[in-house]
Amino acid sequence: MSVRNMFKDWNDLNSLLQRHEAVLHKRWARKTREQRKKILLAAWPKMAHTHRPDFQAMKLNKMKSAEYRDHFLFPYFNLKDLLPVNNLLRFIHSRGHYKPCTFSFLDEGTWHVGRTCNAIVPKFINGYTMMLSGQESGETYGGIVSWDDDDEAFNLMMIGVGLQPGEGLIVSEV
Repeated sequence: MSVRNMFKDWNDLNSLLQRHEAVLHKRWARKTREQRKKILLAAWPKMAHTHRPDFQAMKLNKMKSAEYRDHFLFPYFNLKDLLPVNNLLRFIHSRGHYKPCTFSFLDEGTWHVGRTCNAIVPKFINGYTMMLSGQESGETYGGIVSWDDDDEAFNLMMIGVGLQPGEGLIVSEV
């Protein structure tokens, strides 16, 4: 997915929420737990069932299994955490009203367990910093800055404003 597509999808979600968020809340709240489960599994058939599926996959020694990659990338996407009425609604609200750059620092931390146990290994690209934090448009979000061209690029990466490009690609995926 390109960054422009990501921002187009965000704009579509934001627009939809501006018009229909109250209806979404009302309809989701009326669903039974089983109905919500059926909807979530229809949208994401291999969604993990347990809280912290990354720990479960690690306990099963599935760090190198492609089948469990999403468990490490998206540990908060699981039935146990999303079935309570308000959890998914809060997630959609926050992601739909605040731009992707708002969550880049948080999203970088969600796959920490996967990185620690080598289930997720970002590619290393030396000499560049990818900018995500504070980048509010598809033109600037994910921009690559060379350390040779910008004296501050390395420092921005070191303080967490920018990321190593391999890590930034994974954050963009999340």
